[in-house]
Amino acid sequence: MKPSLWGSSVGSLQAPAKAIHLSRVNRRITRVSVHQTSKVMSLLYLYLGVLLFPLGLAICMLAPEIRDTGVALLVAPIIYPVVGYASTAVCAALYNFVAARAGGVEFESVEKPRTA
Repeated sequence: MKPSLWGSSVGSLQAPAKAIHLSRVNRRITRVSVHQTSKVMSLLYLYLGVLLFPLGLAICMLAPEIRDTGVALLVAPIIYPVVGYASTAVCAALYNFVAARAGGVEFESVEKPRTA
């Protein structure tokens, strides 16, 4: 049985032992790090390119009539991270520019209670 937020087990018919009060906080993202955000997105695009590489290899070997598509997928692990870094850097800088004037994206978070 997995414990729930209210102290009882999930699926149990017992009353909760003690209610846990979670505090909700509104937060705002007013700035993002251009380099760090771009680096993370570049790695995600690299992983995507690596996943597409075997597909490109299979297309080149098995379907010569669409070899250009296969070649494009073969170079994806190189092109995707480079283009992904550059485009994310532009978007992050643009976000910082707009967020400085409009206040940024607001979201609600819940703080977990500290356990002793």
